[in-house]
Amino acid sequence: MLSYAFMVLISISFLVAIPLSWWGAHQWLNNFADRTPMSRWVFGMGAMITFGTAILTLGYQTMKAAKSNPVNSLRAE
Repeated sequence: MLSYAFMVLISISFLVAIPLSWWGAHQWLNNFADRTPMSRWVFGMGAMITFGTAILTLGYQTMKAAKSNPVNSLRAE
């Protein structure tokens, strides 16, 4: 459930960020004499890298919490 919530938040952020970043890059690239089109794979690769990093980080933190001793957590509080 926790990873689903993170994936939903990341998906929403991509739905907002991709059009804005495409527009910004398109405006910036139009200022050059040699114009080049923006490829879709750039945004797809960025999304895949972000999702992969989020899954790895979430998995690492989950395993770290699962292996920790609950007594140490209770003692600190």
